[in-house]
Amino acid sequence: MRSLAVLGLAGLAANVQAHPVHDDQHPAALSRRGVDINQFTMPDVSNYTASTDVGSNAAAAAVGKRETYVETATEFLKKELPGAKFRLVDDHFVSASGVAHVNFRQTHNGIDIDNGDFKVNVGSDGKIFSFGNNFFAGKLPQGDPGKKPNHINPVEALKGVAQKLGLPIDAGRATAENKEDNVFVIKSTSGTQSDPEAKLVYFSDGKGGLTLSWRVETDLKDNWLLTYVDAKEPTKVHGVVDYVADAASFQVFPFGAVADPSVGSRVIVKDPWTSASPFGWLSDGTTNYTTTEGNNGHAQNNPTGGDVWVSNYRPKNAERKFEYPYSSSLEPKDYVDFSATQLFYTSNSYHDLLYALGFTEVAGNFQDNNNGKGGRAADGVILNTQDGSGVNNAYFSTPPDGQRGRMLMYVWDRSEPNRDSSLDSGVVIHEYTHGLSNRLTGGPANSGCLSSTEPRGMGEGWSDFFAVALDVKKTQTRAHDNAFGAWIFNNPRGIRTFPYSTSLTTNTHTYAKADGLTSQHAIGNIWATMLYEVLWNLIDKHGNSGAYYPTLNSKGAPQGDGRFLAMKLALDGMALQTCNPNFVQARNAILDADRALTGSANHCEIWKGFAKRGLGQGARYNSSKRTEDFTVPAGICS
Repeated sequence: MRSLAVLGLAGLAANVQAHPVHDDQHPAALSRRGVDINQFTMPDVSNYTASTDVGSNAAAAAVGKRETYVETATEFLKKELPGAKFRLVDDHFVSASGVAHVNFRQTHNGIDIDNGDFKVNVGSDGKIFSFGNNFFAGKLPQGDPGKKPNHINPVEALKGVAQKLGLPIDAGRATAENKEDNVFVIKSTSGTQSDPEAKLVYFSDGKGGLTLSWRVETDLKDNWLLTYVDAKEPTKVHGVVDYVADAASFQVFPFGAVADPSVGSRVIVKDPWTSASPFGWLSDGTTNYTTTEGNNGHAQNNPTGGDVWVSNYRPKNAERKFEYPYSSSLEPKDYVDFSATQLFYTSNSYHDLLYALGFTEVAGNFQDNNNGKGGRAADGVILNTQDGSGVNNAYFSTPPDGQRGRMLMYVWDRSEPNRDSSLDSGVVIHEYTHGLSNRLTGGPANSGCLSSTEPRGMGEGWSDFFAVALDVKKTQTRAHDNAFGAWIFNNPRGIRTFPYSTSLTTNTHTYAKADGLTSQHAIGNIWATMLYEVLWNLIDKHGNSGAYYPTLNSKGAPQGDGRFLAMKLALDGMALQTCNPNFVQARNAILDADRALTGSANHCEIWKGFAKRGLGQGARYNSSKRTEDFTVPAGICS
């Protein structure tokens, strides 16, 4: 939850994201991360063509069905942008709705234009469903840097980044080793979790300029940065992405039923995993564990806040009975075994739920062993409970598929005794959802597609929304308000500017309220408020089963439960949308997700929810002044 604010449950681009950090508007002391990257926000270069507009696209009409969806997508791109140079990104997959997602990266002189992305979504009928285009369309620079090098070396680039951003990296004795074409590993440094890497790329500034740059990757734990530094001026930074946004038995607060210790009691659950975890939670298919480790994650205490986690303390029981004492009168250090158990349980439960909703191996989920089902493995989540590197926050780092996500859960000192964020399922779900949104937006191989201001805010909003949706009880109505983070923050108002509510009096957020905001948590509060309106429209239509896992039809659509349907549409929208989307584009992607999944059966409910908060048919994005609109397209609800 660490962030540039307080409980911001946020996520920076590269995706150290996420934190439940407190909104900037609240008068609380901020728990700041090491680097403020707001001044180096990635440029807004995204475009998304929704399924309703594809019919008028000549290239889409000209592409016939090919043998594979990858061939269809490739042929479409060639026709849409004749002469463009690009490569296929190896992270394509087919979602449960039947839509295939294919990502391409623009190149020039054989070098990646690193923020030049093109996403093609191919329908189950083999036709182009929708697409996103972030390709650079300006004048390409002359000269081939591969043939006539005229740029600084990787070590100089690292030193420039460290100087400009004030990073605690010692590169005085650093050397660069070639890893692959244009990619170098920088050895003999100190201050990072792993060896920095530098890749020679082009960077599009969003204003018509394309600059040769070094993309320098530095994992500092609290910030996992991709910094684009000019290849000729080592202290000229063009943009920064941060991956950090913030029969076994378990005696736990049950998933979906108890959000925090103030609203329920612990129970003993036995073998709680689903078919999403074929090895169970305490095995990776090779090793059977008697500690809080398994295929989906590794939970351990980290009181010093150190970088080592493999050998850290974990509760252990030869009979796999993770049943430990807890009392709200105890300080967190007195119930470490239970804390690790609860974090392990909540994270695994959420893994299994997201798997059912479509966050599978090929979609880039977090597993050590993918069991031959595709995607990149060896990336079960590092789950540090009571992490001593900070207080009053939490965060999640999301590198690309095949590299471990990292969740740090802190102790909160806003009450006596202090409180442990691992016990607040909303905070855990918020953090984990940063991993979901960053792996799906732009594809599993690209975790930097929520890196400019509005997309970063939406990352926070999705994280709040999934946590809030799972907290809606069967007995509640749309009159119920949800104050996110109330327990951990020890404040009934929660940690956001407004609680989540369908009342325009209780929560006055509309689209135009985002004007002038730079806090991703404040922007996220607006986006999640819109999704909360959609959520209740879908619950009113489809009901709330009260179940903790969805019942799906043959296309993967949740049945009889508007909560899970709303989550599924949001998740599928992430996979459809363009890299670094804005509110309008993300709304259109959710509408497209409903079209693919249900044949647009819920378009009325979705449009009404967004339009109520100003994201209606005529809404338009502008970074300085947004145009809000409260109308639903004619005929949608007839």
